[in-house]
Amino acid sequence: MRKRANIIVVHDKKIYMKRIPLLKVWMLGLVLLPLLSSCGGDDAGGDINSLGDYIIGNWHSYKATVYANGNSNTVNVDKTGEYSALYFEGVFEKGSTVIIKGWKNDSNGASHWEEEVCTYSVNGDIVKITDSNGESIDTTYSTKDRSLILRFVLTINGVQVTCNIFFKK
Repeated sequence: MRKRANIIVVHDKKIYMKRIPLLKVWMLGLVLLPLLSSCGGDDAGGDINSLGDYIIGNWHSYKATVYANGNSNTVNVDKTGEYSALYFEGVFEKGSTVIIKGWKNDSNGASHWEEEVCTYSVNGDIVKITDSNGESIDTTYSTKDRSLILRFVLTINGVQVTCNIFFKK
């Protein structure tokens, strides 16, 4: 006795139940399985189609690496921790507007949360952010860890210091 599977068929707005051999159901499943598994999204990895589209949304700094005198130090960054001065948020909107938020010191040295409306442009893997004074900074998109990296170089007491701040969605 062959095993049979029940399937539902809709024809001319009427519903029918048919019994077909179970082997045919398995074979159909084997044929459709590769098609179904390839239809899923690949947000967890792989390349993005357009950085201009991918960048839309909320980004925040989460770590920083400082290089000085041949040494490097990586620290975790959050809004209230020891390195909160390196914590920034960016809200990229469609078009070219980005709202940057971060800690700023006022003339009395008190730190407070401040935001500024800027513009951005995307060219390849570079995201250029320009403030209202026309000053701009470049961030680089890393496909390795899907981060935006802000790099700046300072000279402190005659020592050249390079700092990378990493941002993620």
